[in-house]
Amino acid sequence: MKFLIVYDSNFGNTEKVAGAIGEAVTPLGEVKVLRVSKVNPSELASIDFLIVGSPTHAGRATRATKDFLKKIPANALENVRRKIKALEYVCCSEFWAMPLGASLID
Repeated sequence: MKFLIVYDSNFGNTEKVAGAIGEAVTPLGEVKVLRVSKVNPSELASIDFLIVGSPTHAGRATRATKDFLKKIPANALENVRRKIKALEYVCCSEFWAMPLGASLID
């Protein structure tokens, strides 16, 4: 399995959490942990799992994280979409305002 863990971090906390998640899933397959600004869109086509982390301010993700999510091509996550059984929604309420959030749930 291929995991891509994408994060943005203002003070290093989200980066640490992303790294810890990466270490935890390493026994399950190939793992890349990348800052959101370093993600190449072509990497999305070959992954099985996408995990996105962002700090929040006033309940909102960082601009870089929102821009990343908005720029994901509609068909880029077909591999990931087929594998989603459940999606836990934790913090960013505006995620569901984006078409991507609703499209991931069958």
